[in-house]
Amino acid sequence: MKKLKSCNVQRKQIVKIFVFFSGRAKYVKKIVLKYKNLLAGYVNSRLSDTLIAELELRML
Repeated sequence: MKKLKSCNVQRKQIVKIFVFFSGRAKYVKKIVLKYKNLLAGYVNSRLSDTLIAELELRML
């Protein structure tokens, strides 16, 4: 019985966290959209750099 109780407490905390994040989701989405292009550009340049380096290593 005691085990079940602690399980319920954990579940309530998880639900609280989910509610908190779903409330923030729209706000976060806006920020993500704002910086998406910037991040994508950075990530793509980094990825292409590493890919080119890997290809060059394989060619050797």
